[in-house]
Amino acid sequence: MARPRSPPDPAGELAAVWHVYSFAIRSDEACRDSTPAPAARVPPVARETGEHTCGHGFIDRVMKRFDDRSLSYLGWTGSTRNRSPGPALITSYDGTPIAFGIGPREHLRAQD
Repeated sequence: MARPRSPPDPAGELAAVWHVYSFAIRSDEACRDSTPAPAARVPPVARETGEHTCGHGFIDRVMKRFDDRSLSYLGWTGSTRNRSPGPALITSYDGTPIAFGIGPREHLRAQD
């Protein structure tokens, strides 16, 4: 079977994105490790990462694992609207985090 080709990207701005949630059907490490592999020709980005609890245990492990593999990621979500099954990162636009948002905030603050 022929390998799919990437669309033209003359500006070099193409990325492959996926979502990583604790409440996904497949949220195990093997899945997170294998998902970006088919997109190796472009930078992979976990565009949304989150968990359904108000804590940050899952996201802390995901960020560490992605850092170890030089993968990019963003938290879900930057709005103040808390949603089920996953929470927002902040309670107000002054940046006050909810319990879930403390993990990503502290993790990013510790980066060089």
